[in-house]
Amino acid sequence: RKLYRFFVYYKIDSSVETNIIEPLAQIFITNNYEIKPVMEALLKSEHFYDVNVAIASVIKSPIDFVVGLVREFNVPLPNASDYLKVYGHCNNYLNKLSDLNQALADPPNVSGWPAYYQEPAFHELWVNATSYSKRVAFAEFMMNSGYNVDNFRMQIDVITFAQSLSNPSDPNILISDILSIIYSAYFDSADISALKTSTLLGGQAADYYWTNAWNDYITDPNDAMKKNSVKTKLTNLILTLIKREEYQLS
Repeated sequence: RKLYRFFVYYKIDSSVETNIIEPLAQIFITNNYEIKPVMEALLKSEHFYDVNVAIASVIKSPIDFVVGLVREFNVPLPNASDYLKVYGHCNNYLNKLSDLNQALADPPNVSGWPAYYQEPAFHELWVNATSYSKRVAFAEFMMNSGYNVDNFRMQIDVITFAQSLSNPSDPNILISDILSIIYSAYFDSADISALKTSTLLGGQAADYYWTNAWNDYITDPNDAMKKNSVKTKLTNLILTLIKREEYQLS
């Protein structure tokens, strides 16, 4: 049950108890109490990928949020052999995790963090008005300046990120690619259209407003005005997505 609550969902009804928990318990016993076969069975099951049960059903822990943000946007990492940079940056992220109420490797007591066991709220304990604001502030910080240690900056570069996608000049494909990376939850097509208009198109109706802006930048990437135009639009788009409740779910 603890494994199920950690990896799938915190509520366990009679159906889950009969069809998931009891078979997993039998696998555990049959395999001499080895956890690996249990995890393989759970993580490879259809139930684990059920969009009505497991997908986007649990609020991200601070560790999932912070590390996920860095990985999703391909934030550059210092060379592992450069200990000064590595230690400095790790310390910055450890401090941020503590600020978000999940100090890495330092749970509040032997039971661990309450979000993993405290009934009835469980994972909902991770987010409140204060912690949500801090999450958004961290995302904004990573886009605007990031951490700089010994002249190595860890920062989200929204333009470089967009260039890594399949077709950043097409606003529809661009948004679809971003959603496939940062969201687990389904996103309504009407919402996508409204989001595109309010961010990438700057309130205009035609897709070419973004396509022209992007192509103008690609043609002349050293032009500060053209670069700032696409950077502002991309930042607005991504921050809007991160502020939504869907981004808080895994």
